[in-house]
Formats: sequence, C-alpha cells, structure tokens
Amino acid sequence: MGGISVADIRKNTSGSSTRSRSHSHSHSHSHTHAGARSHSSGRKHYSGYRSEAHGTDQSREAYRKGISYVFSFILSVFLLLGTVCLTALNSLFSESFFCSVIQDDYYQAVLNQVVTEAEDYTIPVGLDLSVLDGVFTVDDVKRDVNGHVTAAFRGYEFRPNVESENARLYANVAAYLEEGHVAVEGETEDVIQAYIEDIDSIYLDEVPMPGIALIKAAREKVRGAVTAALIILFALSFILAVVLLRLYRYPHQGMRFITYAFGGCALMCFALPFGLYLSKVYEHVLATPEYFYIFVSGYLRCLLESFMKTAALWLIITVGCMVYIYLSKNGMLRGKIGEKISKKISRSLRRL
Repeated sequence: MGGISVADIRKNTSGSSTRSRSHSHSHSHSHTHAGARSHSSGRKHYSGYRSEAHGTDQSREAYRKGISYVFSFILSVFLLLGTVCLTALNSLFSESFFCSVIQDDYYQAVLNQVVTEAEDYTIPVGLDLSVLDGVFTVDDVKRDVNGHVTAAFRGYEFRPNVESENARLYANVAAYLEEGHVAVEGETEDVIQAYIEDIDSIYLDEVPMPGIALIKAAREKVRGAVTAALIILFALSFILAVVLLRLYRYPHQGMRFITYAFGGCALMCFALPFGLYLSKVYEHVLATPEYFYIFVSGYLRCLLESFMKTAALWLIITVGCMVYIYLSKNGMLRGKIGEKISKKISRSLRRL
C-alpha cells in the first residue's frame, strides 16, 4: 500500500495555494475592470445631464428675452398712444394753447377782412370809405377774438361790446353827411343807425373763429373719452413695466427693456412730426378766409412742435434710465443712496 508522504502534502498544499492565488488575482482583476466601466458610465451620464440642463437654461433664457422684447414693443406703443392723448388734451382742449397759436398776424388778418367787407358794403350805399377810418382797431379785434375763445372753452356765451366802435362810426358818418356830399332819403338818424347795424353784423360775423362752436362740443363729449383712454393706457403701461421688472432677478435687467420702450416712444414721437415739420406741410393747407388759413397753419406747426418737445422729454427719461442701468450693473449704487433706491424698488415690487 502506498502512503502519503510529507512531500506529497507539501506539493498539494503548494498547488492549492497557487491555484487560490491565481483565482483571487483573476477575480480581483475582473472586479477592477467592472468598477472602471461603472465609473466611466457614471461620468458620461452626469455629463449628459449637465449638458441637458444647460440647454434647458439657454432655452428658458431665450424665451424670456423674446417675451421681454414683445412686452417692450407693446409698452412703447402704449406710451405713444398715451402721448397722443396727452397732446390732444393739451392742444385741443387747452385755452392757453389756442391763445398761444393766435398771433398778431391773425388779428391783423381778421381786421383786414372786416374792413374789406365793410368797404364792399359802403361803396354801393354812396358813402365815402373814409367813414371807416379808425372805427375798428387791432386791439378791438384781439379783445373780441380772445373773448370768443375763452367763452368756448369755459362754456358760456360771449357777445362783443361794440359801443365804442359804433360811436366812432356814428361820428364819421354824421360828419360826412353834414358836409352834404350825398343826399339822404328819410331821417338822417335812421339812415345812420341802419348803416351802423349792418357794419356791426359784418364785424360780429368775422370776429368769431370759424369752427369755434365745435370746441364746446368736443370739450363736452370727446374730452372725457380721451381722459379715460389716457388713464387706461397709463395703467396698462404700469402693469407691463412691473411685469418686465419681475421677469428678472435684478431690477436693472428688466429696466433695460423698459428703457427700450422709452427710447422707441421717443423715436416714434419725433420721426414723423420732424419730417412733416421740415417739409412745411402746414403751409400747404387749404383754408379760407386768410385769417383762418393763418390760424390752421400756425396750429399745425405748434402741434408738430409739441410732439417734438414731448419726444425730447422721453429722450431725457431714456438717458436717465440708461445711466441708472450702468450704475446698477457696475455696482455703483451700493452706497447709502443705492441701498435706499433698491429697498424702495424691492418694497414696491413686493407690494405688487
């Protein structure tokens, strides 16, 4: 019988140990490769997630900018319409604006028209044109024209007092008749009074501005609608401005789009009126008589100037907003004043 020797045991033990180490090494190597593959897969997954999140942020930012530009354009249109309403209130329904348009050349043109029609009436009557000398003056016309304008805006009737003009005309006609240059049929007093009444009617017809009665109707019916539209436009503009500010974390970011709206409004208020002003389109209006043409052309010129002045005001506001954005963006408003402004803006936004 064969026996088991020490050498055999050692040999078996050595082989078993070798096989064990070989198996352990193989298992460890396999585990290392698996771990590496798993770690590499994790890096790829994280990188893909980060890339997807970055793309989502960019898409969201682009969408927010697009909305901001649309709101900015709508805000500029609201501001433009509000400017038109404000200018209408100032020009159509303002007594001071009307009076500023009426210059001395208008009063002189009215006087010339009155004298011309009075002369056309006087010649067939047989009186000399000298009887009209000094009867009506520019000051008389100015007083009565402004009286009609004031009455139209304030809502009462106005009738010029022509007693002094009648006294001068009476004295001139009486003196001329006393000289015997023309025969009078009937009582001299009746003839003089009839002539004076006809001249008065000419004067009273020409002194009121053509279309002055429309001012009263517009003041009663249109002014309320324009005022209501102005209030609505102001409210909508305020809401849009607040939305633009709330879309961004920092006020100066939303303020940028509000500034775009201010600048757009300034450009639209200036471009067309300036072009019309340079072309002097107001000089080519068709209106008669001459004094009414003078008024209409002067009114249109002042209206265009009013729009351009308003555009300059919007431009100043735009520049002020740009300065604020620059200072805020560069951290120059971090002092006490800046903190107060930021706190006020933040409180206002929280209340809204």
